Amino acid sequence: MAQNPKEQPSSSSPPEQARPDARLLPFEQQAALQGVSGWQLAAVAAQQNWPAGLEVSAEAFRAAHDETLKGVIE
Repeated sequence: MAQNPKEQPSSSSPPEQARPDARLLPFEQQAALQGVSGWQLAAVAAQQNWPAGLEVSAEAFRAAHDETLKGVIE
């Protein structure tokens, strides 16, 4: 069977945009999706100096949240 020369072989890893954690959303929405609200959301925004509506990945929000809570607990 002949291949169409215009077809590119698919790569083994999905592009960054296809990964759910790589999708950028406002950090307030990332917080809601991860079950973070109230003082924790306010603490993350303040510690990271994030303006309202700043778009971040789920992974970046998780890291910022973990860092913030670590500082609060210590």
